Formats: sequence, structure tokens, C-alpha cells
Amino acid sequence: SESFFHRIEEVLFRQLFLPFDNQGIQIPEQMIKPLEALFNLILLEQEELADISLLLKYTSALLFQLQRFGKHRLSVAAGNDARITRLFQIMSDNFKEHRHASFYAEKIGVSAKRINEILRSQAGVTMSQLLNELLVIESKRELYHGDRSIKEIAYLLGFTDQSYFARFFKKHMGTNPENFREQFGRHASRY
Repeated sequence: SESFFHRIEEVLFRQLFLPFDNQGIQIPEQMIKPLEALFNLILLEQEELADISLLLKYTSALLFQLQRFGKHRLSVAAGNDARITRLFQIMSDNFKEHRHASFYAEKIGVSAKRINEILRSQAGVTMSQLLNELLVIESKRELYHGDRSIKEIAYLLGFTDQSYFARFFKKHMGTNPENFREQFGRHASRY
């Protein structure tokens, strides 16, 4: 079966949790209690494993509410360089297949060197660091929530073989994918 987060609108999820901006979301005081109540409903439904469709609806509602309050995000690009916003969207859509700055540079009409200069000045990171961060986040999400084998995850994320994926994951997480899944995965007992 599909993992839970695969069923939530991917665009919404990625927009809300893009790793490029860590400013957080400003929630109006009057919305804190309703959001807490919604979150508690999610926890209750998840603990009881009663109705996955209801859990999905609650989670989607929470994400939509958070997105409303997070519309000001991606300020690294706001007013500074609109290409960054476009770059983040292109990266979000293509990071599994394309890992070279030249691909993204061509898409936004600059050189690979220039794209790294822009990223360093606006976000303090390089293209390679951003791509690796996206791959690590997606790897962890798949290992935790997904039902795919580690080999399938490796190929899904564009790695040529499972051992290369395992080395990449261990380099960035300090543990191999199997141990991560055993320690943190929701289906740990099945693997």
C-alpha cells in the first residue's frame, strides 16, 4: 500500500516543509487552540488506527491551515532574486533524477557557477548541499513511512545501486538505511 504522506498533496507538503527556509511560521494567537485541537484529533486517530481516511482528512486540513500562515516563506528569494524561488520549485520537482548544478542553471538561465554564487549569497549553501539535503529528507521519509524495500528506494531516488545509496545515507546520517528503518521506521517489526 502507499505510504501515508504519498497520499497528501505532494506540492502542499513540499511547499510547507522546503528545507531552504528555517524562519518558521507565524500563527495568529486566535488560531493556536483550533490547530492544537486538530493536531490532537490526528494523534487520537493515529493511536487508534481507526479510520485512515479520517486521519488523512485531519492531516490535510492541518497542512492547509499551516500553509495559509506560511505564505510569506521563501523570503531568501523575496525581493532579492526571484530565480531562487523558481530554482527551489525546479529542484523539488527534479532532484531525484538530476543532481548537477548545470541542469538547474540551464532551467533558470544562468551558469552553474552563477547559480552557486546566488545560493551562497542568498541561502548560505551550495547547489550540491541543497540537493543532498533533499535526498536525505526524501530518503528518511521513504524509510520511515514507506513500504518500499531499500533497493526500491535507492532506485526511486536515482541511485544506480543500493550500495551507493547506503554509502550516501550513512555519510549524511551516520547510520545505514537498514538501521535507520529498524530504529525509526513505523513498520520496523516487518523488516
